[in-house]
Amino acid sequence: MFCPNCDTQLPDEANFCWQCGKMITSADHNQYEYCHIETIRLGWRFLRGIVYCFSAKVSGPNGHYLTKKSKEWNLNQEQKVPLIFEELRQNLIRDGWQPIGKDDKYNFRRQIK
Repeated sequence: MFCPNCDTQLPDEANFCWQCGKMITSADHNQYEYCHIETIRLGWRFLRGIVYCFSAKVSGPNGHYLTKKSKEWNLNQEQKVPLIFEELRQNLIRDGWQPIGKDDKYNFRRQIK
């Protein structure tokens, strides 16, 4: 869970934010779902070798699920990896996901409707 006021990461059972002091209500606990981008090794492909992708996994009150996946890439395409990663990030942002923290490129949150 993250503080709705300052985006500090908190334990799920927190009643207040240790960073800004805001009281965390039960509504704050269930208000967001969270997304984390991971690198996934997909396996070996003929003529391509070991193939990877970036995967955006979500957790929240509705459970865990995969929301987006990037294009596949292998180690011979190392120069394209930052572009593939950024494309996935931009797709998440277009879908309403908000980056958490100004320097964190891997974690997002989205308000549950």
